[in-house]
Amino acid sequence: MTTTRAPRPPVPLADCRQCGEPIVFVKLDTGATMPVNPVPNPDGNVAARLQGRGLVGFVVSRDRLPGGFYPIRMTPHFATCEALRAERKPRGTPDTPLF
Repeated sequence: MTTTRAPRPPVPLADCRQCGEPIVFVKLDTGATMPVNPVPNPDGNVAARLQGRGLVGFVVSRDRLPGGFYPIRMTPHFATCEALRAERKPRGTPDTPLF
């Protein structure tokens, strides 16, 4: 008798509390979790791999390049969240007038 293995469940999705868009979390090597957009992006700056039912990875830097055991590239949701973008002040804008 041959048994077939059930398909692997996908990485659990969550909803961004700010904009409601779907996100997934990557457990970083620092111990923190980072929300990322659920669709891989070859230009993303988070390298990840599947581990169990989740993603583990690290932020790409000059010293840590993606590839090898971390083939998936993801984009942090902070970079694309429209609700967060609306809350941010443009850089260089002072809170109070200088004069």
